[in-house]
Amino acid sequence: MGGIFISYRRDDSRGTAGRLYDDLSDRFGKDSVFRDIDAVGIGADYTVAIHDFIATCDAVVVVIGNQWLEIRDEEGRRRLAEPGDLLAEEIITGLGAGKLVIPVLVEDADMPPASKLPPALAPLARLNALRISDDRWDYDVGRLVARLEQVLPAVSSTVPLGSGARPTPPRPAPASLEPQPARPGGRRWVLGAALAVVLIAFLIIAGVTFLGGDDGDDPVVTVDVTTTVTVGTTTTTQSRVTTTTATPAGGTSITLSRSSGAAGTSITVSGSGFNAGETVEIRFNVAPPASVVTNRSGAFSNVVIKVPAETIKGFPSFVIATGKTSAKSARASFTVT
Repeated sequence: MGGIFISYRRDDSRGTAGRLYDDLSDRFGKDSVFRDIDAVGIGADYTVAIHDFIATCDAVVVVIGNQWLEIRDEEGRRRLAEPGDLLAEEIITGLGAGKLVIPVLVEDADMPPASKLPPALAPLARLNALRISDDRWDYDVGRLVARLEQVLPAVSSTVPLGSGARPTPPRPAPASLEPQPARPGGRRWVLGAALAVVLIAFLIIAGVTFLGGDDGDDPVVTVDVTTTVTVGTTTTTQSRVTTTTATPAGGTSITLSRSSGAAGTSITVSGSGFNAGETVEIRFNVAPPASVVTNRSGAFSNVVIKVPAETIKGFPSFVIATGKTSAKSARASFTVT
């Protein structure tokens, strides 16, 4: 898919980021430039959507204003250093995925030093930043465009940068307001169609009910518990295996065999609450996904994935499962040690 993701803090540089979005959209097309208010659909899981967007983008443009480093929450804590901060996740995801990350300094901001950044964001300080000022806006944005064109093609445009002019898309022809003649038997056809829809809905519900019984295919979660007892010079190790059945509770969820580990660690993933018989993609952050088909209960189990070797320690990491048909998703956090 490709494209450019614009990362910015709304309380820091919303207006400048919006202006930059407009100019980059003119050059590369609106379908190739993403920012949070446009890219994430209503009701979508923001973190999952952003991970997916950055996974398919070619470049991440990080807009840094005067308040970017020091903006704090209501309790006075620096937001950038808070666990799970969305802006930090955007940047760390881009760095971890090996994308072209370009810091853009606006409103006379300076590049923050690595010593003032969270450890996972420290690599950002080593990147060559581009300063964009109001006085040289067109020239500076032109330099940014030239760099971005090295990784993705520009869309031909006759609109000069910074002009404020927008291409006017063709308007669809208005629908005819002429009254349409009634078709013979129209009302009977509508009534018949409505009855058919009701009947189909009943059959679907009944079918799901019949298929949702005990088919012996429910997911299982296996927990290995090992106990070592030492008495004098004798050591005895006892292993016990506990198997439980995971039943969907109306929501989509996934369970990991472990919640932390080093790069290269294998993780076994089980999940429930998806559609029956649909393909579910399971990925660690933005790594290529593994695929599994759910059973009649909409569940899966024993899918093994690995923590990518290039994952950074302290990286806000997640295992994300997404149903291809239902678009249902669930995630579980994982700490890279």
